[in-house]
Amino acid sequence: MSEDEYSCIEFSLREYTSDIEKNKIKDFFFKIKTRSLIDFRSIENDTLKIFYNKRALGLEDGRIVLANARDKISLAENFKVAKDNNFISSHICTQFANFMLESDMKEDFFFYRYMLSNGAINEKKMSMREIIQIDKMTSEQKDEAKRKDEIRNMANEEVKQELSLNRASLNPEENETQILKPSSSTVKFDSAILKNDTDLNTLVKSLFDECEPLLLKEVGAS
Repeated sequence: MSEDEYSCIEFSLREYTSDIEKNKIKDFFFKIKTRSLIDFRSIENDTLKIFYNKRALGLEDGRIVLANARDKISLAENFKVAKDNNFISSHICTQFANFMLESDMKEDFFFYRYMLSNGAINEKKMSMREIIQIDKMTSEQKDEAKRKDEIRNMANEEVKQELSLNRASLNPEENETQILKPSSSTVKFDSAILKNDTDLNTLVKSLFDECEPLLLKEVGAS
């Protein structure tokens, strides 16, 4: 097997101040069952490493399939097609989340950073309870959650791009005036991700209500 058939996930425990909790997590680390055909594990100080083969057993609509996991990290099992996601990393995170909550450890988050094509650094973050809740969802509920997430991401990126273009074309004084003006933006959504019975107005309003505080914070920091 070549190096291209393997990948590595690292979990950092540096944010934990309790040595007791760290040791519990380290002990559980070697008990985790991965979906990979083969994996190797090591601990270096407060960093847990799993070096695994991308060929693995996944679940699709209740069926067991043999497929290659994607390189990108998946934090939760919020998908139906295993081969289009990293179902190895999502399964590991789900086991960690269940163990840590059952062990009465502090409420915490899983997150990772990745670079976009334009060089910007993006961050994906999810709480342990979110990961567990998604794991318990039905297939239909996961589809609905994925559609909402896709719409939220499109709306967020569309507004960010418009704000960025406006800031680039205006001087600081004009920028302040422009920010205070009512918005007339139109955000387009791909109809393929919407159900026929989706109430688009209600859905978009709820998503913008969630995004608005973050977008206002970004504008204010510019």
